[in-house]
Amino acid sequence: GQAGWLAERLGRGTLNLAGKTTLGGLGALLKRVRLLVGNDTGVSHISAALGVPSVIIFSASDPKRWAPLDLSRHRALGDPTAVPPAGVTPTAVLDEAGRLLAESPVRLQVRGGGAGDLPAIPWPHIKRLLLVYLGSPANLLTMAPAIHAVSYVACETTLLVSSTGASAACLLGGIDRLLIDHDQTLTGPVVFASVYRLVRKVQSGSFDAAIVFTGDSDHPYSAAYVCYLAGIPLRIAASKEFGGALLTHWIRKLADGPMADRSSGLLQLIGLPSPGDEPGIVLPRGVESRVARDLHELDRDLLRGYVLADRADSPALPEQMQGLPVVFRPGVIPVVETAALVKLSRVVVTADPVVARLADAFRRPLVLTGPPATGSDDWRPRRTRSRLLPGALANPVELSEAVKTLLWIEEPAANPGRGWEIQAKRTQDACGERTR
Repeated sequence: GQAGWLAERLGRGTLNLAGKTTLGGLGALLKRVRLLVGNDTGVSHISAALGVPSVIIFSASDPKRWAPLDLSRHRALGDPTAVPPAGVTPTAVLDEAGRLLAESPVRLQVRGGGAGDLPAIPWPHIKRLLLVYLGSPANLLTMAPAIHAVSYVACETTLLVSSTGASAACLLGGIDRLLIDHDQTLTGPVVFASVYRLVRKVQSGSFDAAIVFTGDSDHPYSAAYVCYLAGIPLRIAASKEFGGALLTHWIRKLADGPMADRSSGLLQLIGLPSPGDEPGIVLPRGVESRVARDLHELDRDLLRGYVLADRADSPALPEQMQGLPVVFRPGVIPVVETAALVKLSRVVVTADPVVARLADAFRRPLVLTGPPATGSDDWRPRRTRSRLLPGALANPVELSEAVKTLLWIEEPAANPGRGWEIQAKRTQDACGERTR
């Protein structure tokens, strides 16, 4: 074939491996080469992902779309889409190859935990910024400090979330506007009409840059593709997989861990300040006072302090714990009202990850029970005193001791008390003005 013909003319010292390597073997081979010279193919994309300098000849594809982004280590020659088409001469290929061999190291220099050198980001010129996170509401709340910190970069900050994360997004400070993927375009099966609607919605924002936040096992490329189609010029995300030109700033390595750490780590790698100690969660205006009035109508003593628990039908929870009445949170209640109940409480007992995140944000002592109550960093509270009791919801003695420890008080004499259940009320969407 052509590879054999070329090897014969190159003479001694030429090793012809055409058709003799697996895909994994090809990747291992490319990691050891000084320079790749070839056409725009899968091999060139693998070399770019591995950080191997390359000279890529474009004879049929568009270099503006498929050329490697790091022009300091890669050269794209030829452009068949130009008028007239730009050809490539052997002399031009050899000249660029010589420059790369003389100037470029074998690998990209790494910094900040493995992220390659990134093109400069003109943050002072970013006026409209889009943030994207499609994960769970509980994880979104842990990202609140990072989202609040990055919101100072742009004049207007918009957050794109899934329909499940929209309720928690209402509590994030620094967000000027919410975009909600009601059709599950980015998390469900691909439907062209849904993709088109979402692209048009994102396009209407005229964003200067987009940052896509992802978990350990997620990839950003569905969201990045929508941002690409919407014409957002800067698209930033971390991913273990190579995604071509979908990302203009690709963080190759970001340490696995909780979303709080991943989001703050991503900000550091792209030159933004780390989140401070602020929780980043803000109650909509009027919600806390309205919930306080509801509590006062039930019992004026509730405003002196209470234990907030998940449900009233649990046989493990008494009506009073450590001298404090127990307020039972119904299962169906807006997240903003739940946040107000958490903020007004003295202690929170819950198996709900969202409620646990809120207690941690407001520094309310927390007894975390059930499946979320593991010792892993993903679930352990960071800002408040806490006790983790897996499966302890059916053990009132352990619950009482946990509450006592957190309050650091002696067991009071038994007093008659009443347990209260807050009734869910129909309320307007507290973040409706920010939602589209």
